[in-house]
Amino acid sequence: MPIMRKLLNRSIVAVALLAAFVPAGCSDPVSPQAAALDDARSRWAAGGHDAYTFRYEQFCFCPAEGPIDIRVAGDSVVAATVVRTGEPVPGEQLTWYSTIDGLFDRLQAALDEEPVQFEVEYDGEFGFPSSASIDISPQIADEEYSFTVENFTPGN
Repeated sequence: MPIMRKLLNRSIVAVALLAAFVPAGCSDPVSPQAAALDDARSRWAAGGHDAYTFRYEQFCFCPAEGPIDIRVAGDSVVAATVVRTGEPVPGEQLTWYSTIDGLFDRLQAALDEEPVQFEVEYDGEFGFPSSASIDISPQIADEEYSFTVENFTPGN
């Protein structure tokens, strides 16, 4: 009988150890980056910003015109101006630029790909992403990018 008791005790210990290391349920734990993104998006949404302007600049291995002043109304980019030249972005090219909600969507999509680098800072007052640096894979050249958002003005 002592052998059966030892086996039973070892089985109980093994099950207890296994249970301690297996997360409850089937969901993955929330990463700190995902939690920060969700919190910032909630703060942004709570502000109810329907119209605003901001300066956007992207840094990547791509053609760039430098900083762009973007005007948003509703959920659409309605105007954009190249800061360097003062020239408006042609209407058919406005879809190249994102609203703040679009930037949040872009960050979520990058996070869903489990990037090797995901560094984002969020505005303390409004919650929008004020800077981001993303690198999806160390094996892919030139897919990394970063951006900044500055001069946010609500109500324009």
